[in-house]
Amino acid sequence: MVIALPTAHPLASRESVVWSNLSGETFLVRHGGAGPQVHEHVVRRISELAIAPRIRRCDVERDTLMQMIAEGDGITLTCASAGSVAFPGVHFMAIADEPEPARYSAIWSPHNHNPALRDLLELATTMSRSVRSV
Repeated sequence: MVIALPTAHPLASRESVVWSNLSGETFLVRHGGAGPQVHEHVVRRISELAIAPRIRRCDVERDTLMQMIAEGDGITLTCASAGSVAFPGVHFMAIADEPEPARYSAIWSPHNHNPALRDLLELATTMSRSVRSV
């Protein structure tokens, strides 16, 4: 998990942040995609600090959310691979005290024979096994 924040944000100059650094921030969370899981994770982490989280739910796609972050509307929690895509004005950084990997779930139709879905399921199965064996 990484935090996405505007490049002009005061925390962007650090190498990493901890959850207490983020406690006063407004988190932008999508309604769709991984938004519900992100919402749950932010609530859990910020609430552990005995602070009520500030969360703004947005009915937008990921690229629009990143543009909102670049414009300074808030920050978001995302997967580390998001940092491999260039979003002008957005800085991605590690959360040093994040104790667990992200939790995700998926639902698919057993009648879907798309090769990309099959590859995704194989990757998820492999990753799941490697986490359990650690």
